Amino acid sequence: MGAKHSSGIGRWRFGSIGCGMILSVWLGWPWHWTVPPRESNFPSVVLAVAASPQDRANPPNHPLLWVMGLPLLAGVGVTMVLQGLEKRADRDAQKLERLQEDALSQLSVLVAESQKVLQNARACLHRPPTVVSLDQYPLSLPPEVSTLELAKIREDCQQGDRLVIEGRYAEAIALYDRALLVRCDAHQVWNNQGVAFFYLQQYERAIAVCDRALELRPDYAEAWNNRGSILAQWQRLPDALTCYDKALQLQPTYADAWYNRGLILHELGQYTESLLSYDRAMPQQRDRPELWRHRGLALVALNQYAAAIAAYNKALYLTPADPDLLYRKAGCYALQGTIDLAFATLQQAIDGCPAYRQSAKIDAEFAPLRGDPRFQELVEWG
Repeated sequence: MGAKHSSGIGRWRFGSIGCGMILSVWLGWPWHWTVPPRESNFPSVVLAVAASPQDRANPPNHPLLWVMGLPLLAGVGVTMVLQGLEKRADRDAQKLERLQEDALSQLSVLVAESQKVLQNARACLHRPPTVVSLDQYPLSLPPEVSTLELAKIREDCQQGDRLVIEGRYAEAIALYDRALLVRCDAHQVWNNQGVAFFYLQQYERAIAVCDRALELRPDYAEAWNNRGSILAQWQRLPDALTCYDKALQLQPTYADAWYNRGLILHELGQYTESLLSYDRAMPQQRDRPELWRHRGLALVALNQYAAAIAAYNKALYLTPADPDLLYRKAGCYALQGTIDLAFATLQQAIDGCPAYRQSAKIDAEFAPLRGDPRFQELVEWG
């Protein structure tokens, strides 16, 4: 950008100098003067520059000398103006480039922070379906299945499970298909293929595959749980709740099903029942911060802010300095009226994720803070 301006201005500069020099030299030679200069055959330009101090103190007083110097002076003046404009254009171009770089940098930071907030928000939604490890749940196939067939199914299914974990869902589906070509009644394989379809957002196929697994084995609690997670993604909450209840009838200590049931009940506004479901999942999932987080959300909905803060503290013990947990904890302090702790905790949340500065401006739990000058200072300038 600066180079383009420099080349254009440079052409004007050198053109001005050239014109001024040519005209000055042409006018400056002695044969154009009516009174010759002081015993000199040099042009006036040279005389003006190279004369002795005494000569410069007493220059030739002839009108033509003044006239012949005007083009050169004009050329020099134009050159100086153009040089100044060129430097200013270069500075402005550099300033604009810096502003663009700063804007792009800030946009990148904002996008990253927004993605972090979105991830935290998604963590508050339904837990996705999970693959069933064949090591944990061995294949239960008819006795006529040969050892070779069983080994082949196991190999393909285990490789497919690894691909699901790596996010290579289409490849995983191909391996599950190959395993099902050997034995189409392997219900675990159908279940895991449904998980891969879920992550590809092909929910109808995911439901169809889960239904196939349940046709082969109606008492398959894992498939009922996964079916509920797929339906929850579709916002078919009552149907999802039915699936989780079915899974718990078959396996009363199924912690994932209890947790998922609590999430559905929370969305349905049944907060007390939601807490009871979380409590049933607690013995097996006490070390899962998501469980404590959602327990805190249910307690906030029931206006039990002190208990919610305790739940968030448990989650923060497992995931220290989590900005989302700190933000929610700050909201509880604000609703409690513990203003100083609310500001201190909100500051910690914003330090971890500045995008919460914008969220705090609109979220209802921070309404008690907005009349305090510290709030404007925090959300506007940090």
